[in-house]
Amino acid sequence: MNQNRNPGGASALSSDLPQDISALKAQIETLTAEKKAAEAKVIHLRASEDPAKGVFHNQEIFQAQQDKLRLDTEIVIRRNKIRRIELGME
Repeated sequence: MNQNRNPGGASALSSDLPQDISALKAQIETLTAEKKAAEAKVIHLRASEDPAKGVFHNQEIFQAQQDKLRLDTEIVIRRNKIRRIELGME
């Protein structure tokens, strides 16, 4: 059994989130916009690479992809929090 979880089953991170569904939905909208910006940045950076001239953006692309993955996770955490609130688990 995982002993790093609190008795309610929610992670410590999700316990720091607001208890208001509308606030969580607003955060999801903001995070979704940030995720789209990160995706657009990756596309732009890839398009601006020029191997013939030695122009590469490896580190920037990697960082933008990491940001996108982090934002995906943050969105999932908030969606799960909303479900738990709706089910009366929190």
